[in-house]
Amino acid sequence: MINAYNYFFFRVYDWQNRWWASSADPRLIASLAVSLLLYINLLSLYRIVPYVAGITVRIDAVYLLLAAVILGGINALYIFRSDRVQRIHERFGSETERDRRLNLAWCWYYVAASKIVFITSVQTLPLM
Repeated sequence: MINAYNYFFFRVYDWQNRWWASSADPRLIASLAVSLLLYINLLSLYRIVPYVAGITVRIDAVYLLLAAVILGGINALYIFRSDRVQRIHERFGSETERDRRLNLAWCWYYVAASKIVFITSVQTLPLM
């Protein structure tokens, strides 16, 4: 699981670094992108699990925002460790073209599936 997290971070970091390196810190953008996607997945679970279990769960919006800030903070602490980005880059920076295409396809699949599940959970499930 942590390999998938690190790879997704690496892809966003690499993309950001290649195209817009001068506009913002690529570590920050990649960390925010990973945090946002994880948060969307947590919100989807917040909607789907109670519905499937047949229970009612209510969480105030302030706590959902707090969860987003905490998740972002945890990601930032993980990523901004002094050598973390370098180690991730060493791990994935020398992948073959075939591996890169396959792994990149999985990243796009994960992003698309997360988006579809989130939108579906918001539009179709009753508010608990």
